[in-house]
Amino acid sequence: AAESAKQRKREAALKPSRIKRLEVLELPEKEFAMTLLQKIHDDRGIKAILEKHNWHIGLLKELTPLEQKIAGYNRNRGMEIAVKLRHLDYQSWRSWPDIME
Repeated sequence: AAESAKQRKREAALKPSRIKRLEVLELPEKEFAMTLLQKIHDDRGIKAILEKHNWHIGLLKELTPLEQKIAGYNRNRGMEIAVKLRHLDYQSWRSWPDIME
């Protein structure tokens, strides 16, 4: 059982990513924003959904905090997905559950 789990892990690591690019806004703490996008990219639940439906995302990017009415969008069936990471003050971050909502 342990060997098959290791094998599955190795096989998963060799699969190409279903999210092609990550992009953050040119704002302070963009490294932290990239860390959050990478966390979405690496999320096992997200990976499982993409795999199950054979979906691909061309660009996962940070949505401007100025967009107050939406928390994100999906353009052209995953060609571009934008997610709001910051609050309007540009200094504070949305919580992980709010980002993943």
